[in-house]
Amino acid sequence: MPSTLPKPSGPYNVSFTDIVTDFGKERSLFRLFYPTASTAESTTPWISDPDYVEKLVERANTPCFSWLIRRLFSGRFLPASLNADLRLPSDSSRYPIIIFSHGLGLGRMAYCNVCMDIASHGAVVASVEHSDQSACATYYFEKTSENLEVPQKKWIEFLSVKDKDPNEHEVRNRQVHIRADECSKVLDHLQELNDGALQNINCGVDLTQFKDTLDLDRCAIVGHSFGGGTAVAAVAKDKRYKVAVAFDPWMYPLDNNLYRNVPSIPLLLVNAEYDQWPANVVGMRKLDVDTLNVSAERKTVTLKGAVHMTQTDILMFIGWNWLTKRLHMFGDRDPADLSKLSNRLMTAFIGLHLEMACGQELEELTEKENGVFWFGSSLKVDEAEVERCKEEIRSF
Repeated sequence: MPSTLPKPSGPYNVSFTDIVTDFGKERSLFRLFYPTASTAESTTPWISDPDYVEKLVERANTPCFSWLIRRLFSGRFLPASLNADLRLPSDSSRYPIIIFSHGLGLGRMAYCNVCMDIASHGAVVASVEHSDQSACATYYFEKTSENLEVPQKKWIEFLSVKDKDPNEHEVRNRQVHIRADECSKVLDHLQELNDGALQNINCGVDLTQFKDTLDLDRCAIVGHSFGGGTAVAAVAKDKRYKVAVAFDPWMYPLDNNLYRNVPSIPLLLVNAEYDQWPANVVGMRKLDVDTLNVSAERKTVTLKGAVHMTQTDILMFIGWNWLTKRLHMFGDRDPADLSKLSNRLMTAFIGLHLEMACGQELEELTEKENGVFWFGSSLKVDEAEVERCKEEIRSF
């Protein structure tokens, strides 16, 4: 199994720090990735907090699987530094902002390869850890009367909802609204960061160096799975986002009001060839330009040989070998190669629409890659059902 994630593709080294904005449940918790002034190549533990590993072990509740989790999460590293100084933008330019939303049962650390890659091209990325009980585990700090200097860590447990539960859609819809609002709240905190006023109760880096370095007018949101659905919900609820990318988005939690309020901004859906199903594709088709006659670019790209978890760090650390292929954990392509291609799609699309140097037209990129990905979905769906759903949104 690989011990370190691949180095990001951009010209800058990357550092990160974890931000906890306040005490209590209403805090925001996110991992901030940014270009660093440090030129030395560094490696940092992927998960430095052993409590997260133990929470995943608790969820597994199976001795052999618990051993596997501990084995997987130990001795894994990121090609990034921790709490290093920010690389100040050149001239009078400022860094664009990217918000990242994680999938169901994961957390802020599960997509470091994605977040580091776009940060290495000159962006500041905030990977949100959601507190709606959709994270594998998360926490907040609570002051205790006994010792105010040592706050107590309180855990927010994962909420399990079985498929076909009569209340499933209600629960997931409530969560996607909370998640979208949390992304907006992090955007507010990044404005505070740019103003030199952000408070971090668990500070490992001098936040004042970020003052006047962020461009809040160039803001994108990216998400995977439940986070992909969250990205769609977020742009519907907050008009500050200029572009969105959703990796294999889970559309089930969304409601027609959210679909109707998605603004006319560029939107890229990057699907895996495997693990999709017709109802989810129909949900994505509701975002077609002809649903509400939007003028912005809307693209769906399918990544050949990819599975649902392709964008996660977990699959990259597990590695592509005879056992994992036999267990059908991967498709027929190396996950490291697929992750690189997926990141290229993301950076090209966001870079184009946020005027970054990494911007590139998708048509040009897909031609260069010679059939590794193609436009549209790999699944055929009932076009009459697609049109019925679009009409429902139009008349909502």
